[in-house]
Amino acid sequence: MTPDLVSLVIMLRNTRAASMAPDQGRAVAAEFLRWVRIIHPELSAALHDKTDMPKPYTVSNLNGLSLPVRGTVFLPENSEVWFRITSLSPDLSLFMVDKLLQTLPTEIQVGDAIFKIEEAIWEAKKHPWAGWINYSELIEKELMGEVSRIIRMEFISPTTFHTRGVHMPYVLPSLALRSWLKTWNAFAPIKFSEALLETADSALAVSCYKMRSIAVRYGKATLVGGVGDCTFNIQEKDLYYLHVIRLLSAFAFYSGTGAKTALGFGQTRRVDQSYAYRE
Repeated sequence: MTPDLVSLVIMLRNTRAASMAPDQGRAVAAEFLRWVRIIHPELSAALHDKTDMPKPYTVSNLNGLSLPVRGTVFLPENSEVWFRITSLSPDLSLFMVDKLLQTLPTEIQVGDAIFKIEEAIWEAKKHPWAGWINYSELIEKELMGEVSRIIRMEFISPTTFHTRGVHMPYVLPSLALRSWLKTWNAFAPIKFSEALLETADSALAVSCYKMRSIAVRYGKATLVGGVGDCTFNIQEKDLYYLHVIRLLSAFAFYSGTGAKTALGFGQTRRVDQSYAYRE
């Protein structure tokens, strides 16, 4: 049985030295959508839906790049980098596991660099950002038993939020919670009441904040997002909502956080989330 949620990590190695801009989320996303269009045109049309609904997938930037020098990253020949694609929809997960994995090309071009596709991984034991799980398993693990009120979140790509007509570059706990709940209710078989958001500002508090701001060129605009670790303390008194918040923080491994998660932003995981990295 194909799982509902999938995180597929694709390992790359460049065949010759290259220079590129550090922000390649849009280019990687375009390549993923091109693969879908070639293999499954009907699914491709659905992924391009212009509604305000969250996208049923996320795509990361290239990971493993060196620090940029004057806005450019240099990749020596034979450098290893990777990106990940996550699916939040059973239909898309089925496509990724049964179709995409069987038809991946041998090479991919990102910017001016040509990479050989070395491996595609969706097993957690092979990569910490790969994994899979069903919604029912996620619900069972998070809505039952004792839970900690401390959740430590790691944001490995710039995370920004579109709120009140502007982009907010700070990872505020209330905005993160709103983002996770909106995406969960768009795709999960069990919906949670938005009444949780009535107390979102007080439900989570920041107990440790080790974040820094990074500017990302996005077309003609520049967006600023936060990268790093942030520890939240769950203040919610209602035990049910406490479990729901824990569940949503675990879901962030697949959904990402904030705006433009389909273009490299908001890649997220809860640090203690060992069960999501399926063996």
